[in-house]
Amino acid sequence: MDKNRHDRMNHIQPPDLRPNLSIAPIVLLLLTVLCCLPLMSCGGGSSPTPNPAPSQTLALAMNPQSVPPPSQQDFDNAVNLAIGAGVKGVALTYTWSALEPAPQNIDVTSLQNGLTYFNARNLQIYLGIQLINTVKREVPPDLVTVPFDSQQMSARFHALLDQVLPLLGANVKYISIGNEVDPYLNATGEWSAYRTFYEDALGYIHQKRPGTLVGVTATFTGTNGGNLANVQALNTMSDVFIFTYYPLHGDFQVNGPTSPAADFPLMLSWTGGKPLLLQEVGYPSDPLNGSSADQEAQFVTAAFSAWRAGGASIPFFDYFIEHDFDPATCAAFVQYYGDPNDPAFSAYLCSLGLRADDDAVKPAWSSFTAAAAGR
Repeated sequence: MDKNRHDRMNHIQPPDLRPNLSIAPIVLLLLTVLCCLPLMSCGGGSSPTPNPAPSQTLALAMNPQSVPPPSQQDFDNAVNLAIGAGVKGVALTYTWSALEPAPQNIDVTSLQNGLTYFNARNLQIYLGIQLINTVKREVPPDLVTVPFDSQQMSARFHALLDQVLPLLGANVKYISIGNEVDPYLNATGEWSAYRTFYEDALGYIHQKRPGTLVGVTATFTGTNGGNLANVQALNTMSDVFIFTYYPLHGDFQVNGPTSPAADFPLMLSWTGGKPLLLQEVGYPSDPLNGSSADQEAQFVTAAFSAWRAGGASIPFFDYFIEHDFDPATCAAFVQYYGDPNDPAFSAYLCSLGLRADDDAVKPAWSSFTAAAAGR
């Protein structure tokens, strides 16, 4: 892999592992639900932070423990635990290829189940439709080679939106069109074509569902590493800027746990005054990444502080994730993102949880619950 492999593999949510809430045992939940950020000191003498303002929504990727294999009750327990800690939002993401597995055969059952489940808990919902997912297109099979700026691509996406938008209730405030698009677009040179498609989709959503805030998700690392002008141009018509945030080098070694104190204001400086949504925020705890369980906990505190310092400018913050992935799930992710021989990459994917895969409490969970409660 080349030196930009982290930019291409930042996201860790393969499309075939979406929640299916109509069956039990439930498939391992991989919601994109993140958390918070800013300034912190590593010791116990850091200043207490106030409760988040009503203009800020705390979300969390509420995946269940996976050892032993999870049941529906394990999923419910994970959601209840998160809500009890103060979580008020959730990110639901689905690939276009999953919603339309065969040409013009749209199936929104999984989306409808997810919306029903989380609407019943009155959580604010962020919806991601991933037709690009970090390293590849995730479109229906007959559109894999069709140009993004073609009439065929736009017409088919309109047809998908015609099925999706009527399902969305008042709790759905944000829609993202494309996940971590910058690694893929940088590799293929399709920035202009995708911008044409994206702006058409954005306009169609505004026409059909006025008041919905629409954006497109990019990686912090890639944007900061040379793609800023392209990302800003792509967001010319966006209502919000959206980033995923994992402060790592290209070799999957972590930056310091207080990085959010500088990085969140930097992201805000890119948005031109538009709100900043943090679709994913996470930090590994594995020593192979130059980290530790204590360092992960320090990062959580710093992230909350930076998020709250941003106030209404950062209205949605989704922390990734509640539980570590089990080794088999990590192996599937490593295969999807195409880097099977890098132990540091696997360690990164396998140690992002606030709790262990068997539900053992990590120090980061205590930092999360304390920060969520304003302590």
